[in-house]
Amino acid sequence: MKWIIAVLMFTSSASLASEFCPSAEDYQAEGWVVHNSLDFSKLEKTFDTMLAAGQKEGHIVDDLNGHMVVGDLDNKEIMLAVKSYEDLRTPDMVMYGDHATYTHMETQERVEIRWFNGKKNVVINPKYIKCITGQPPIAENAIL
Repeated sequence: MKWIIAVLMFTSSASLASEFCPSAEDYQAEGWVVHNSLDFSKLEKTFDTMLAAGQKEGHIVDDLNGHMVVGDLDNKEIMLAVKSYEDLRTPDMVMYGDHATYTHMETQERVEIRWFNGKKNVVINPKYIKCITGQPPIAENAIL
């Protein structure tokens, strides 16, 4: 009987943990490319270059914005500004909201970036978080 309780406790705590800290495998199973967090700085520069060029050329425009709270490396709550950008060249049926940034409200540093280049990509900043924020989007054509 004790082992049944132990198994139930482990199962429920494991599913609870996956709700708040989804694994890279969850995203990969949904077709995402999950980049190594150690490449965050390099990928952020590439992302910024692509975003700036697209905005200058007029085919990437601001889309949605909002806020969310996540746990940091010490499991303390941090507030993030979430902003998405639409690439007008990509049909909505293919991808809605092609790029997204998650920015720490206090430091103004990015915590996570997402982008679509034919595949959905995500990379996190290991300086702030250890997990991708939230579960993979339910809609196949959404970045958030």
